[in-house]
Order: sequence, then structure tokens, then C-alpha cells
Amino acid sequence: MECLFCAIASGQIPSYKIYEDNDLVVVLDIYPAHPGQLLIIPKQHVTFIWELDREILHKILEASVIFAKVIGSIYPSVTIYIPNGPYAGQRVPHVAIYIIPRQENDQNKIVMEWAREKLDDNTAKEWVEKIKNYLDPILDQWLAPKQKEAKPEVKEEKEEKPKEDVKDIKQKIEAIKKWFLDLNDTNQ
Repeated sequence: MECLFCAIASGQIPSYKIYEDNDLVVVLDIYPAHPGQLLIIPKQHVTFIWELDREILHKILEASVIFAKVIGSIYPSVTIYIPNGPYAGQRVPHVAIYIIPRQENDQNKIVMEWAREKLDDNTAKEWVEKIKNYLDPILDQWLAPKQKEAKPEVKEEKEEKPKEDVKDIKQKIEAIKKWFLDLNDTNQ
């Protein structure tokens, strides 16, 4: 079987889709901490968020803010969770952003705590240097124009899709909020 999230994004596996476009799909997580937990799945198959095409990265981060605001309208708090690798809790090797509804006293369901030990001055200085040593080459690569972008532009006639009106988007968000509230009421 191909990647689970690729199969969900392509529609091979049924899901409760909230939103979909050419680059991403937003679905209800069927194993949530609380009803209304969402998965934002890019259709581009990559394991780590830094491997995404920049345009898709911006799009899923923007989607995470929009959908966190929706869930935050229903629940008192929201966690935006992006695990990268198995030790970070990534169970499927395909990047996804989790929008996790939070409420009072849910620490027994959702554990995101760590032993908070103050760094000593020498360790802090060592880690500043270590991070800076990795930062420059990664920034150079990130900021440098990509080979694909350096190719001469070939103008294609593209059919302009009409952009959604802000009013339409607000209506969709209100409909989603109502749907979540109704779902939440039936689960209580």
C-alpha cells in the first residue's frame, strides 16, 4: 500500500474532508484527542516539513492558522503540532499538521510536557555555536535561487480561476464552525 496520507489525500481512502484544493487536503482526524481535531495534509509526498516546495509550505502554514482559528472559536485552546520524524511523534512518514482542540484538564489525553531543566551557561554557549554552524549553509541553500527557478520563463496561456470572494470564505468558515459545534453537541 502506498503512503496512508497520500491515499487519504488522493481519495483512495475515505475521509471526512473539510477542505481540499490542488495542493492540500484538510480532514477530521479519526483518532482525535477531542472531536474536531484536524489533519492538514499536503498532497506533495515528503517526510519532513522542510522538504516541501516553498509555495506549498506557505500554503499549509497559512491553512494551519485559518483552521486553528476555526477550532479556537469552538474550544478554549488549540495546539498546532507538526511532528518531524519518529522521535517527534510522527507515525506516518508524510508531513502533516495537526490542529488539536484543547480544553481544561485534558493533560491525561494529550501529553506535551518535557522536563524543564535550566541550561548552564557553557552548554547554552555550545548550542548557540552548534546551531549557528548548521544555520549558514542551510540559509544559503534556502535563500539561493533554485535551479528550476533559473530556467528561462516560457509563457503559457493559463485560464485564470476566479478568486473566492472574502464573503464566500467567511461564509464557509461560519458553516464549518456551525458543523463543529453541532458535532461537539452530539458527542457530549
